[in-house]
Amino acid sequence: MALNINPIYPSAHRHLANLLVKLGRYKEAENEYKETRKITKNSYPKNNRDFGIFLYKSGNRKEAKKELELATKLFSEKGNEKESEKVRDLLKSL
Repeated sequence: MALNINPIYPSAHRHLANLLVKLGRYKEAENEYKETRKITKNSYPKNNRDFGIFLYKSGNRKEAKKELELATKLFSEKGNEKESEKVRDLLKSL
């Protein structure tokens, strides 16, 4: 519904992607994460974090690492050190 109101609302795409993952609709989820990246010009750390986790669980560890590293950087740049540290901890476990 949110996408019908505003189809370029990045948070709606990210939440939809997360829901699609839970439903096992992985290709559609990946497309939504990528759409969010496109809309935000890859400057939305929550999407990078979620997409990185998705990629890791999908077995694409190289790309997952890139997304998670970017999420860490973006969270830090936005002054959200708590989230940045959580993602750093996640990266250590890869």
